[in-house]
Amino acid sequence: MKTKDFFKPILIVLIAIAASCAPEDKAEDIPSEPRDNYIGNWLCKENSKVYSQSTYSVSLKKSNTNAKELLCSNFYQLGGDTITLMVLDGTKFTIPRQSVSGQIISGSGTAMSDNYINFSFTANDGGQTDVVTAVFSR
Repeated sequence: MKTKDFFKPILIVLIAIAASCAPEDKAEDIPSEPRDNYIGNWLCKENSKVYSQSTYSVSLKKSNTNAKELLCSNFYQLGGDTITLMVLDGTKFTIPRQSVSGQIISGSGTAMSDNYINFSFTANDGGQTDVVTAVFSR
């Protein structure tokens, strides 16, 4: 038996083992849907015509009823138990007209990155309309 013929099967086995150890793309590293990029806690810096400037925390989570919807708690600093519905399409957020704690809220936003979202919206308490811009960052 030639030495070369002896090492050939061993070489094939070693190559197979090395190939099986190659790094793989991990599915958990890639968001399964666009909403995953925005889930979590955010710092909101808000400029309001009625209330001036304020900074507070908000939280975004997925809606269980629609694959494009996000639920924002404490939006417009209405309290942690309040939920404002947002619809995500790519990097565009729509805040459909809705009543949240006595405020009629509607507007839109744009994600500048996974860590920075600009919003523009109105809030009407039945007496006056507040025009607001806000930045979510983390």
